[in-house]
Amino acid sequence: MDPIGNADGHTAAARYFPDLLWTAVVVSTSFAVLYGLFVALAVVSVYLLIRRGAHRPLSAIQLFAVSTLLISTTTHWSIVVLQRFGSLLAHPNKSVDALWTAFLVEQCVGTATLTINIILSDLVVWWRTWVLWPENRLVKAWGAILLLATLAMGVSDTHFSCKAEGGFMYEGLFVGNAASILSLSTNLAATILTAYKAWVCRKAFHRLMAKGSRTSQVESVLALLVESGALYCALWIVVVVWQVGIDNRFIKNSVMASLKKEPPRPSFWTVGGVLIEGCLVPLIAIYPTIIIVVVALNKSPVDNNMKGDLPGPDPLTVVVNTTVTSHSDLESPPRTSGEGRLPHDVDGDHKLADLADDDVSAMV
Repeated sequence: MDPIGNADGHTAAARYFPDLLWTAVVVSTSFAVLYGLFVALAVVSVYLLIRRGAHRPLSAIQLFAVSTLLISTTTHWSIVVLQRFGSLLAHPNKSVDALWTAFLVEQCVGTATLTINIILSDLVVWWRTWVLWPENRLVKAWGAILLLATLAMGVSDTHFSCKAEGGFMYEGLFVGNAASILSLSTNLAATILTAYKAWVCRKAFHRLMAKGSRTSQVESVLALLVESGALYCALWIVVVVWQVGIDNRFIKNSVMASLKKEPPRPSFWTVGGVLIEGCLVPLIAIYPTIIIVVVALNKSPVDNNMKGDLPGPDPLTVVVNTTVTSHSDLESPPRTSGEGRLPHDVDGDHKLADLADDDVSAMV
């Protein structure tokens, strides 16, 4: 977020330096807390996946996703957060233009890491959706289209951001807003499909809620909310509202007016920008890692309570005809339709024939 607006020169930089410094402190602190949580979850997920067998294809893919998220988030932390904070402290008297020129590398890297985390997170959420709809081509195609569209918009926004044409963290450009809206749509579609499957398999959830302690019931509900993408959708709704609203001229003017007051008045638009810059990338990395941990611990409601209750073919009913008929060797053997006859029951036929012969001999 650019809290400086159209101001320029050393005077403007000196005037806004306390706000810039405070923003950098808040961003660095919030990112550090969330980054520590993400690293802890990443270590746990790697341990669980290796214990389950890293040679398994699914485990290997999940390990790759967690490792990529860890590298991307660490890069964002080291270049975007720490370097920007260090540059601000090292050059407090720079002009506004010089400050934002120095931040170009951070803007490019920050937007690129955001794009990587968004795509990987959306892939993990849709992986759980595809588990519920393994044979539905329409669901697979719709998910692939949304993911590819999000990737295309994210790459385009990263390109503009690296060329200093706006778009830092998907802000200020149409392609950035489109990428955020598409990511929200991707997760919203996954949530709706999971909710529908949960409704279809509601008997399984009734059994789930009927057994176990209240703590285990709460854990199951929270796991379903996480795995379905519902909580992730709530995060993206806030992000999309902020990104679309901050581009509105009336809102932008009111934000600038609030910053000029002494003391500046915080609002959703000012605080939201700071939180998005400091929290969005690690939060996006945390979410899919939690899903991977839940699945690895065998606590997934999707695997334990929904896949087993999917509609399937009716069980095969076999009717065995136990009627015994007797006949003489002089008569032709009766023709039977073979209903209920098992192909391997040849010895039984011979025994029945022997019993019939004994009956005939006794009669004679």
